[in-house]
Amino acid sequence: MSHKTITLSEDAYNVLNTLRKGKESFTDVILLDFTESKSRDLLNYVKAMEIDRETLILASDVEEIYKNRDKVKFEERDF
Repeated sequence: MSHKTITLSEDAYNVLNTLRKGKESFTDVILLDFTESKSRDLLNYVKAMEIDRETLILASDVEEIYKNRDKVKFEERDF
């Protein structure tokens, strides 16, 4: 297989590096992200962006709510 060299911003590099698991290559991460229907989680993306603590906490809370959204039961009320 041939190889190509690309240039990435530091933010893009940090995102890819955060998404790597174990001994995965950057090629593995890119191919998994674009060939599988499952998406990577918001928290890992935000962590890679090197942002402030409050935004990281917010992203963590949003991800937790998203994961538990099916557990919430709503009742209809007549007003």
